[in-house]
Amino acid sequence: MAYGLKYRLHAETVKYKDDVKIYILEDGFAGTEEDIFLGGGGVTMTKDNAGVICGTSLSFSIQADSDFEYLSFFESDPRNIVVIFHPGGFRF
Repeated sequence: MAYGLKYRLHAETVKYKDDVKIYILEDGFAGTEEDIFLGGGGVTMTKDNAGVICGTSLSFSIQADSDFEYLSFFESDPRNIVVIFHPGGFRF
């Protein structure tokens, strides 16, 4: 199946006040995407260095407005979700 945009997250970097966007796509999703503002400092990006292997980690928190609002993240196969991080004005 095709991946559909489910959540469009917006945040602002604390240091540079740049607009940051995170897109969460889910396999087979055909509904309307939801815009969520994470606020300043809502996203943390870390360069990981473990000797030979290096990488980057991205963490963010979404506040649920109702119980079990984001339960599908815990019940879905992680391979059915794609997260795209874009530090700038990119529009999906």
